Amino acid sequence: MGIQQFKTVNLDGATESELKKVASNTSFPKSYARYAGIKLEASNARKKGDIAKALMLEAHADQLYSKMTGNLKW
Repeated sequence: MGIQQFKTVNLDGATESELKKVASNTSFPKSYARYAGIKLEASNARKKGDIAKALMLEAHADQLYSKMTGNLKW
């Protein structure tokens, strides 16, 4: 799938199942899939009570988002 054909979805509002699908799908742009994987890892850290790790991962996801091209942002 070319990036021009790619329709972004707000990953911040995605369920864990949706994040897993995006993170593991090689047809998505790499930065988009990586963002989903980081958000999923942060969610899992929160569930385990590791808030410090979750915050670190969320900050990393924010940095990745800021570097995405406009067509990948939501």
